[in-house]
Amino acid sequence: VSDSDKKDKVAKFNSMNVNVNDGAFEIKAEGDDGKITITGTLDDGQKTVGKVTITRDGETTSYKGLDKLSKSDRARVEQLLNNVGGGRK
Repeated sequence: VSDSDKKDKVAKFNSMNVNVNDGAFEIKAEGDDGKITITGTLDDGQKTVGKVTITRDGETTSYKGLDKLSKSDRARVEQLLNNVGGGRK
């Protein structure tokens, strides 16, 4: 399957952990395509991403917010954010 065929599919994660404590959240997910850690705040159902860390092929890259993420990584992060309280409508 080529990368262009994969981009429209939902990301698959082998494990995922979501923690919410005093308005702060952390999501850790791992799949065949690497690891993603997302931290941020939750205020009255509104999520604000503070940092996204992606580890793939032994290389770790961190981003402040979603703006600099590739389209495919952003889709994975947004999918994970739906697991934080207030993420589903």
